[in-house]
Amino acid sequence: MASLSPNAKQQFFDANGNPLAGGKVYTYAAGTTTPIVTYTDSTGATNNPNPIILDSRGEANIWLTPGTNYKFKLTDASDVQVWVVDNILGPPGAAAGTVTSVAIAAPALFTVSGSPVTSSGTLTLAYSGTALPVANGGTGLTTTPANGELLIGNGTGYTKATLTAGSNVTITNASGGITIAAAGGGGGVTSVTATSPIASSGGSTPNITFSVSPGTTGNVLTSNGSAWTSAAPSVPTTLGAVGTYAMLADYTGVADDPGDTNIAANLRYASAGGTTTTVVAVPTGSTWRCMGFTTGATSGGNMVSLYLRIS
Repeated sequence: MASLSPNAKQQFFDANGNPLAGGKVYTYAAGTTTPIVTYTDSTGATNNPNPIILDSRGEANIWLTPGTNYKFKLTDASDVQVWVVDNILGPPGAAAGTVTSVAIAAPALFTVSGSPVTSSGTLTLAYSGTALPVANGGTGLTTTPANGELLIGNGTGYTKATLTAGSNVTITNASGGITIAAAGGGGGVTSVTATSPIASSGGSTPNITFSVSPGTTGNVLTSNGSAWTSAAPSVPTTLGAVGTYAMLADYTGVADDPGDTNIAANLRYASAGGTTTTVVAVPTGSTWRCMGFTTGATSGGNMVSLYLRIS
């Protein structure tokens, strides 16, 4: 495609349109009065004088530095100003050149081939096999994980490792999946171990028994502070807290039937002839309940009652 030719020579005129023979062209940096160079031809090897003196036809060869802004001032031969034009840009096309080499640099993650290109060729990037760092969103690892391996943080990056099974646990590592199960499946209790006074024995139906000998008929289990013992019940000299028992023998001649809750009256009678005797001191305001009794064979109908303190 053809293009319009620029002016081969610059020609300038006076106010009457006549060629400005002997006129002067001053060239400055745009917006200043600082002189700036122009050239006699396209090579830029020879500078024009500043000002440029026009020939008899008002012409001159004026070549500009590409991409540079100029201010031109035109005067006649006597330095009388004709005009001033600012911000004349040197044409960018004057800076055209030839690319002699093209190269490429890449991170260690890639290898580069074909670089540099000096006339013709192809630049190629390929994966180098270097691991992508954790800080850049990678794993820092280059090997393929085995079945069931997970990425486990190690403080600076990742380690490939499988889960470790604890007691009674099985772990199965499959391709793309991990199965965790209880080892051995379900079962039943075959043995129970307990401390005195209860002991256990194994079998299809475990048995739980007292390890303390029952002793004489009518004995009860009592604690001595460190173990259980079998002993006959006795009337205490002081009554304990809520939940303790008191056992006494008395006669039916006083108000002491099985429904009687007045232990204060019952405990004042000993088992010999109904003589009024204070056996123990009953806590003020306490409430007792008769838990059971036995009746003797004597004509007096004496009996033994067991009371539980409930408040």
